[in-house]
Amino acid sequence: MIGKIDWKMAREDVRRFVPSRERENLEHWNRDFFLSLVERMI
Repeated sequence: MIGKIDWKMAREDVRRFVPSRERENLEHWNRDFFLSLVERMI
């Protein structure tokens, strides 16, 4: 599932909900970032 997400579109979809001071963190949103988070959970 994570591999099929269009990360550029996902970032744009949530950008308006993220405070402007935190928006640069959205650049970390990609397949590898989220897979690493999943690895930490299991």
